[in-house]
Amino acid sequence: MTLKYMKPRTTFIFLLLASFLMMGCTETHTTDANECYSLWSGKKPETGLILLHGDYKQIGGFIKEYTLFMELKADSSWRSNFISINELIPDQDTWSPPADAPIWFKPDNRYKVWKDAKPFAESRYLEDTGTGKMFIYEVE
Repeated sequence: MTLKYMKPRTTFIFLLLASFLMMGCTETHTTDANECYSLWSGKKPETGLILLHGDYKQIGGFIKEYTLFMELKADSSWRSNFISINELIPDQDTWSPPADAPIWFKPDNRYKVWKDAKPFAESRYLEDTGTGKMFIYEVE
């Protein structure tokens, strides 16, 4: 049995397909709070929103699969609007941050925990109404 070489056109298509697949496997990772917010929301932070910490990891380019950890401070209007727009509901279960959470992601028990109304949603949004701080853990 002899080994046949690929024709130039077949080689070109193969390399093009391989390049296309490799682009879809790229990873974006940042711990800059402003950049995390921009990658997550698709816009720059609003005036009055104070971003304290962030950690954003996105895998792939075709499907936006990401994990976000964020700590921010916002006024009650922003927090209320965020909860309303995202249709969050109170989480009645006990929740603890995942084991791979950054060292600064340590909300205590005074935070009200919100979650997505969809079943099996992993994301959690923790709000301290006294200080205006929020911890956001979002998995998409």
